[in-house]
Amino acid sequence: MAKVFVGDLDASVGDEELLRRFSEFGQVLDCKVNVEQSKDGRQTVSKGTGFVVFAELIAAELACSVGKQSGQRVWMVRPCCTTVGFNTPGV
Repeated sequence: MAKVFVGDLDASVGDEELLRRFSEFGQVLDCKVNVEQSKDGRQTVSKGTGFVVFAELIAAELACSVGKQSGQRVWMVRPCCTTVGFNTPGV
C-alpha cells in the first residue's frame, strides 16, 4: 500500500475525478480531495490538494513519475512521507 499527495487541483476536481484519473496507474484503495467550509458556512470548497492510496507501491511510483494534468493545470504528485519504500529520484 502506498499513498501519494496531489496538489494544484482545480476547485472543480472532486473525489470521483481523482479516482478516475489515478485508477489508470493501478488499484486505488482510497482517494480524497481536501475540503473546508466556505466563509459563509453554506458549502464545502476544495483546498486544491488531495491524497490517493494505491494497493501497490509500483502504481504510486508510476503516478509520481508520470504525473497528471487537467486542462492547462499540471497537478503536483508526490509520495507521502508516511510511505515506506519509495524509490522516486529527487524526492
